[in-house]
Amino acid sequence: LSKTRKANVRKRLREVDSVIDTLVASGVECKQLDLVKVLPREGEMVPRDKYTTFSRTAKKHRKGVHKVPHFTKRPIPRTTPTGTTAGRRHMDYSGWTKEALIARLRELEQPGQREKTLSNEETQAPSRKKQRRAAEFDFSRFAQRKIALKFSYFGWPYHGLAQQGSLQGSEEKQRAEEQYPTVEGALFRALAKCKLIADDASCGYSRCGRTDRGVSALGQVAALYVRSNGRFLDEGEEAEGAVTQVAQNGGRRVLLPATGCELPYASMLNKNLPPEIRVLA
Repeated sequence: LSKTRKANVRKRLREVDSVIDTLVASGVECKQLDLVKVLPREGEMVPRDKYTTFSRTAKKHRKGVHKVPHFTKRPIPRTTPTGTTAGRRHMDYSGWTKEALIARLRELEQPGQREKTLSNEETQAPSRKKQRRAAEFDFSRFAQRKIALKFSYFGWPYHGLAQQGSLQGSEEKQRAEEQYPTVEGALFRALAKCKLIADDASCGYSRCGRTDRGVSALGQVAALYVRSNGRFLDEGEEAEGAVTQVAQNGGRRVLLPATGCELPYASMLNKNLPPEIRVLA
């Protein structure tokens, strides 16, 4: 701080002391006045407390009063809060006994040990909410129907339409898909994320054609069985509307919902597909 700024700080402190003296002389009694009466006066304050204020984020927990925003509503303390690193720095331990020093060390070590224990417990024991999320999705509770997806894609980021390693195991297929990404791989991941299919092997997937690496398509079509909002019909129950009976539903009859009541397949998939792949209908 410059000499002028320091003089202004001292002037403001003396003005505050004058207001406190006036209130004390008037005989006013209040809790807040009792708190400020014990504060050191301007002449009793050390330069560090006059020109700097406590800050938890600043270096050595101190920053200049000129860095405090003018619009702040918090008053600038005249002393460093107790229990902070800056406040403990001047604590005199020379007269403490051995037992008192050991007790003080244990007191200072306990908060860190408690935080470490809590963090380990949180890591090892997942919450009930996370456990519920990890529960497997039961596709048998929902009806399935066959649909045709019309989609378009820009093919230059992909190694063709067809998924790589269709005859390989799941781990080998995953490694092949990571090394050679395909349009079908992205489509199956979006379908699985939306819980529309359990996996690509059991959904009866078929396509009308295929493209090579770097080739785009504007009207590709694929057919597959997906989860539906339809409901299972009881044995002997009659219903008005479209009814389907396929092996994916265990031979049970399903009443298909109206077009406006079905799942919004296109919007669901487009939210989980990369921007270069879009489902049109």
